[in-house]
Amino acid sequence: MEENVKTSIKIAGRIYPIFVHKDEMAKAKMLEKQINDTYNDIQVQYAINDKFDCLSMTLLTLLSDKKDAANINRETEDLLVILSSIETSLSEANARH
Repeated sequence: MEENVKTSIKIAGRIYPIFVHKDEMAKAKMLEKQINDTYNDIQVQYAINDKFDCLSMTLLTLLSDKKDAANINRETEDLLVILSSIETSLSEANARH
């Protein structure tokens, strides 16, 4: 039986609850850092204040860094799941305002 644990990651100043396999906790935290580092770089470089736009550009940047589409690995899939979840949360938040 897989042992998933609930944790949270903080991206762009917002906290997102996620479930990860206990053995992949370090990977989730590494992805969190990678996303935030890229997000912060883009925000400064392009002077973007809109979080949704900045997260979209972060996604594009991280995916374009994967040079060979045939070598997309689980890390990229994990990143897509996390970013998709964030995108959904931001879309829902924007719909409420």
